Amino acid sequence: MNTKSNSNSLRAVILVAVTAVFLFSGIGITSVAAQSSIPGDALYPVKTSIEQTRLSLAQDAGDRAELKLSYAELRLSEISKLVEEGRYREIKDAVVVFEATINSTIIELEEVAKGDPARAAELAKKITSALSRYA
Repeated sequence: MNTKSNSNSLRAVILVAVTAVFLFSGIGITSVAAQSSIPGDALYPVKTSIEQTRLSLAQDAGDRAELKLSYAELRLSEISKLVEEGRYREIKDAVVVFEATINSTIIELEEVAKGDPARAAELAKKITSALSRYA
């Protein structure tokens, strides 16, 4: 009876492990697929949710500013891709998100400038570059 109980326990553990592997593999595959999505795509909300999660885990204003700036750069790429694909209806919303992201980055930049002016200056150059490409 003890052997049968151990066998059932082992099967249960294996079943849980296999289920966890499939679950996390599915999440990982979806996350990877979402990274190439653009506004209007089904997986785009997954992509932006992952970005928000990364932002919430950022250690300080400088890290948040760097992340937000990288997201602003992604938004520019997405806008270009939307133009290439002729998906003009989604462009307006993408532009609004880009501008909001840049504004949010500038707010973080002000916080960075209080503690690390050199890093703030470097970030300001990157923001200016992004805005130049946007224009």
